[in-house]
Amino acid sequence: MIFAITLGIALLSTAYAVSGTLLTELFPPRLRYSGVALGYNIAGALSGFLPFLALAMLSFSDGASWPAAAILAVVALITSVGGYFGGRLKIKDMDIIE
Repeated sequence: MIFAITLGIALLSTAYAVSGTLLTELFPPRLRYSGVALGYNIAGALSGFLPFLALAMLSFSDGASWPAAAILAVVALITSVGGYFGGRLKIKDMDIIE
């Protein structure tokens, strides 16, 4: 049981390992703290409503599970697109001239 919980936490935390580095490289140094904080907190606030949306769609579809799967697929698509473009929009501190 302890091994399963440890493995689950380790697998879930791998997504957070990359987000800190990627988010800091999306903003210039003078806007970095505010940009990362806004992006991270807005994403957390919006994703908090996804279980309620899935439950509402589940009740509208008479118990079919495809609406919840569709929500998961849309979130995965948004994450994939964000990861694709996020790696290409990096700002290098050496490139900034102030």
